[in-house]
Amino acid sequence: MPNLFGRLQRAWLAIRPSGAAGPAVAVRPAGILLVEDDVRVRRLLRDRLAAAGHLVVEVGTGWEALEAFAASLPELVITDLRLPGMHGGELIERMREQHPAVRVIAISGDLEGDVPALLMDAADRGAVRTLAKPFTTQQLLDAVDASLAA
Repeated sequence: MPNLFGRLQRAWLAIRPSGAAGPAVAVRPAGILLVEDDVRVRRLLRDRLAAAGHLVVEVGTGWEALEAFAASLPELVITDLRLPGMHGGELIERMREQHPAVRVIAISGDLEGDVPALLMDAADRGAVRTLAKPFTTQQLLDAVDASLAA
């Protein structure tokens, strides 16, 4: 049985008019799991990704992310590194144990820590791209496109 994102992607392609006006659309829509504990940030990122044509499942904790990841097998995961209950670096490692080829973008704007060190640690654990908050919509979409092309 195809995963949730595969079914959603086919449905999106069936209804998306070619040449439709509006915001920049992804070359190819991707199933993205978005992991962010701050609801406002999560909704903003979800809206930006969806406007670009991506299919987004959003969760707020590392434990929820593991459940959603196992159920949907997204093409890309975007995760904050400071999550309640489980550090984003541990989440990356657990997902990569299940599916070594998973592509992950790690994001952080930790006000109490060393953001460059956190992002470097995430890259060491398997993140293909990292972004320090705040970042622009274009930086996010560029990272998504580069990660999907990798």
